[in-house]
Amino acid sequence: MILISYIPLLLNDPGRVAADTKAYLYLDPFRLLERAAYMWQPELALGTVTHQNIGYLWPIGPFFALGDLLSIPDWIVQRLWLGSIILAAGLGIRWFLKTLAWKGGAVIVASLSYMLSPYLLNYIDRHSVILLPWAGLPWLMALTVRALRTPGWRHPALFGLVTLTIGGVNASSLLLVGLGPFIWLIWSGLDKSASWKKVRTTTLKIGSAFLATGLWWMAGLAIQAQYGLPTLRLTENYRVVSDAATSPELFRGLGYWYFYGQGRVGAWIEPSTIYTRWALPLSFALPLLGLLISVFVKFRFRGHLLALMFISMLIAIGSHPYDSPSFFGYLFREWTLTDAGLALRSTPRVLPLLLLTTALFLGAGIVALKNLRPNFEHVATILISLLIIGNLSPLWSGSILGENVQRPEEIPQYWHQAATHLDAKNNSTRVLEIPGSDFSTYRWGNSGDPLLPGLMDRPYVSRELIPLGTEHSAELVVAFDREIQEGRFEPESLAPLAQLMNVGDIVVRSDLQYERFRTPRPEELWNEINTSLGFSDPIEFGERVPNVAGPIRPMLDEHTLASPPSYVTPPPAAIFELQNQIEILHLADPDKPLVISGDAEGIVSAAAEGLLEANRPLLLSASYLDEPETLNSMITSDARLLITDSNRKAGQRWGTIRETKGYTERIDEDPLRLDLSDHRLDSTGVDPSTMTVSEQFQIKATASAYGNPVTFTAGDRPFHAIDSFPETAWTVGAFNEVEGEKLVLQLDDILPIKQMRFAQVNGIGQNRWITKIRVSFDNESVDL
Repeated sequence: MILISYIPLLLNDPGRVAADTKAYLYLDPFRLLERAAYMWQPELALGTVTHQNIGYLWPIGPFFALGDLLSIPDWIVQRLWLGSIILAAGLGIRWFLKTLAWKGGAVIVASLSYMLSPYLLNYIDRHSVILLPWAGLPWLMALTVRALRTPGWRHPALFGLVTLTIGGVNASSLLLVGLGPFIWLIWSGLDKSASWKKVRTTTLKIGSAFLATGLWWMAGLAIQAQYGLPTLRLTENYRVVSDAATSPELFRGLGYWYFYGQGRVGAWIEPSTIYTRWALPLSFALPLLGLLISVFVKFRFRGHLLALMFISMLIAIGSHPYDSPSFFGYLFREWTLTDAGLALRSTPRVLPLLLLTTALFLGAGIVALKNLRPNFEHVATILISLLIIGNLSPLWSGSILGENVQRPEEIPQYWHQAATHLDAKNNSTRVLEIPGSDFSTYRWGNSGDPLLPGLMDRPYVSRELIPLGTEHSAELVVAFDREIQEGRFEPESLAPLAQLMNVGDIVVRSDLQYERFRTPRPEELWNEINTSLGFSDPIEFGERVPNVAGPIRPMLDEHTLASPPSYVTPPPAAIFELQNQIEILHLADPDKPLVISGDAEGIVSAAAEGLLEANRPLLLSASYLDEPETLNSMITSDARLLITDSNRKAGQRWGTIRETKGYTERIDEDPLRLDLSDHRLDSTGVDPSTMTVSEQFQIKATASAYGNPVTFTAGDRPFHAIDSFPETAWTVGAFNEVEGEKLVLQLDDILPIKQMRFAQVNGIGQNRWITKIRVSFDNESVDL
């Protein structure tokens, strides 16, 4: 098992590091550990409450810190970490079966089946820390059985230490896996293999140990939930999870939504493609064999395992299919609309229970064969083991760590030089890095996270997929970067916004793999930044080499062809120093406020018009809706009032960093269908008197959806169905099904309708057409 756990991983792309878990584990683990102990991080995102950061204190942080201390190359430390997780899973099954008095080939088969499950592929190259509950489950099961059999606190205490080790980063995974010991205890009482008194005593002991050793991360979760951004609402919603959680996929250890994702340069999890092709039969054959054995082979603890299998599958399926779930699925679906329920949305993370039962059923088959035909035990053990090994073929083909998530062991030297230059200055101002990116994927490799926070101690801010900071600061960073991403950036806004965010240096990174997330073209952004006033001449790092898009997405389009010949190739990294800097800790005259009617978008627009003044405190009038006296007291003769058309009533999505803001809605507009991807921070409140809204006269148009399910494309909004311009249209259903979509037209006055004319979109590349329409009036419907 040791050789299987480590050797294939060490042979997988030597010298290259996968963007797993957190880039700072590899760049400087001691800096990460130093910061992980604090829930408030002033050095990130204008100040932020961290999310799950405290979990790096144990065990992953110390593991990488030890490797750094011993000067072991990062890629080897990573492989040792991943291999140790796999080995821990296998050894856990071995110890669990020893506790159940199993031996021989059954132990080998069960251990290999569990440790080499395709479930690994869901997380191993991006979120390996989420595999810790999977690796820890068999240990928890063994300790539960031993605690049930023996008096004292030894095994419950060890149970608590195991949960401490495997559950610090992701609580939902730990809670779902923790159902295994609980189900085992309940079934032990039901089948009378243990008295109910013993079951209660053991449950209290291991429950107490779990709480005692989990208070550290529970406190972190409580603080983040109360003071941090609603991160759960800004990540994948439960519909996304549920749509992928089909019973066949779950049965073979998959069914995790991320496993099936496709990006602009390939599959999100690259080995996933083979499991829809030639690996399909074997991935189903092994769990089906285990299920068959569970039906025909009787052995001790079969009832425990069947209970684990049934309950875990029921939980993993959850509310699938989302629109027509079972009764219990309906209850769970409604629960996920709350924060508590949404925290447990990743129901496929209960699959380790199912995998454990499948592994033990396969082992039970070897025991049964041994009893019937002793001479066949070794042959069957070898045959089943080879099939299990073949079922995780990416491990042996060297593709388990996808190429799209890798980078070289050493990052380019120019980034170290840039970080050293920035760190040589004091911490009185921040570093702003542009452009933002969903994930930091560079032309030379993928780090996942921005590099600079792991290389320097200066406060740092940049736009990432999941926003950080407070609601107000996050909206400001998002609004500023959106202008850059969507081609509306005005160079005149850069200096005043940098002053507002207390930025002293701006880093322009021009070595991003820009075609991957449609970030700005490097040459275009560089030439725009160079026209910004208020900065010293840029300090360049690295050699100027053209950043050419890869062959998968060459980006040879009208945008590229229209680039002026005057555009020059930028350096991979450059620093622009702001001349008139405003420190993070500074004084502003309270008698000279700038009061803005609007939100962060209004602030960005005001900056472009030169209306921000560095020493004026900036106030948003909507924030004082409940305190008008306080606001009035600030309006002095030296105050400035600015009215904008921002603070729009509009949808907001977080699945990417561009085209995330919807069209301006009517004041009375309510969604026809619940959109789980639409989450509006609304830091200034939702009072209509403070918001910008649209008005539609005579006829109002509302739709169940528009554009695509990932971004908000305002050009596809429903009003375009009736605006009399044939060039515009209401469009819906890009990337998804369209059956059941609605367009509702409301007339101010009752009018006779003698005829209606429908015009289909006829755009370039159009390959889908409306084939059936139902027109419904107050009292009748007509199918066309």
